[in-house]
Amino acid sequence: MNRWLGRIIMGASVLVFCGAAWEKPVVEIISPKNGAVVGKHVMVKYAFHHEWRADHVHVFIDGNFLKSTHQNPLALTLGKGVHTIMLRAATVHHNLLKARGSIDVTVK
Repeated sequence: MNRWLGRIIMGASVLVFCGAAWEKPVVEIISPKNGAVVGKHVMVKYAFHHEWRADHVHVFIDGNFLKSTHQNPLALTLGKGVHTIMLRAATVHHNLLKARGSIDVTVK
């Protein structure tokens, strides 16, 4: 009986480990690179490995929500100056997840 209990516990721990991996979507901004000088029309290319709960990204410019999107690459129009572009993974119900990618760009 102890042998069966050990197998059940081992199987459960594998499921918990796999579940934890599925809960970690990744958002990585590929271009432009952090610190880039860009024009006012910016194409943001990103890698979004949506796993389990993640469905799309929310776009923030300088800490302010702009929109939610599945679009990739993402077309943005920015004013002159330094801006922070942040993408955050979100669920189908728009709940924000921890996964995010962020860069700073300077618009000339």
